[in-house]
Amino acid sequence: LAQAGCGTGKSFAGVVPAIDHSKKTGKPVVYATATIALQDQLAHKDLPFLKTIFDFEYAVLKGRSNYVCLQKVDEWNSPAKATIQKLALDPEFSGEITDVPNGAAIKSEITTTSEECPGKRDCPFGEICLAEKAKTKAKSANLVVVNHAVVAADLSIKAKQEAVGVPSDKVTGILPTFSGIVVDEGHELEDYVTSALGDTITAGSFGRLASEISNFLGTRDAARDLAGKAEAVFVVVKRALEKHRRDPKHRNDRQAPFTSDTLNALADPILALVSSLEDFEHKVDNTQVIGDDKKAQQRKRLVKKITNSIDKLRHLMTADFTELVRWMTMPQGKKGESIEWAPL
Repeated sequence: LAQAGCGTGKSFAGVVPAIDHSKKTGKPVVYATATIALQDQLAHKDLPFLKTIFDFEYAVLKGRSNYVCLQKVDEWNSPAKATIQKLALDPEFSGEITDVPNGAAIKSEITTTSEECPGKRDCPFGEICLAEKAKTKAKSANLVVVNHAVVAADLSIKAKQEAVGVPSDKVTGILPTFSGIVVDEGHELEDYVTSALGDTITAGSFGRLASEISNFLGTRDAARDLAGKAEAVFVVVKRALEKHRRDPKHRNDRQAPFTSDTLNALADPILALVSSLEDFEHKVDNTQVIGDDKKAQQRKRLVKKITNSIDKLRHLMTADFTELVRWMTMPQGKKGESIEWAPL
């Protein structure tokens, strides 16, 4: 454990023995930072400098939403499409959205998330996937630079596989098998892990999903139905928050914990929302897309997204109080009331 001010050399102090350890064990060492900014500093400044002194290889690994999705680009209707497709052919291209011209402005159009990605085997671009390319490069590196959220997501994915009986030697995650880990900015680790392993839902999140479903099906039924069902859920949340704040001890609280009464009050509206999502999942999955490969991939991603939403709601309602912490939060800015949770 070490603590020192900015510019003292903490990163070098962690990286140098990590390289040595990797060479002795023949496996990568993971170097985890709290922020992508520090990740980028290491990748673009500190590690290139150290490579002039030591012989080692490093790789940067970020969450899937930080990489260009070639399937989404293929579906994209934009004059910039050809430019990005050409860029993807460059073997030196990292695949990261930060290395795409005007990438921040078009990120939502050309990236995907783990919640909707069908996976390498089920994607036409799976063999040349840029996120998978980064994971492959990481396997042969001495040092794999990630952030705390990626470490947490890796743990979560592996834990889920073990929970359903996958043998320990077959369990795989985001990170390669590593021989050690350095946690930089360790004071931030708790909050990042809570955020990465937990989740949140708002009425708006279901509104956006409903719009996607409606656009895919070519009808406004989903938008109307899901919006109404989600609103019924958050009416209960709003009442529970108001009741909590009526207590003089809590009148300034912006958050309120779940109680058994809260879960009971939410049971029927959440069951109705889940039922509606299941109906639309069935409709999307059974939509004919013969001869339209792009539409077929959109369908696959949307079905996975709906399935994940259903799983979230079920987990929220069925998890025991000893395994999950649940709470409600008052509106903030344009964001309405939210339900949030994290593993205990």
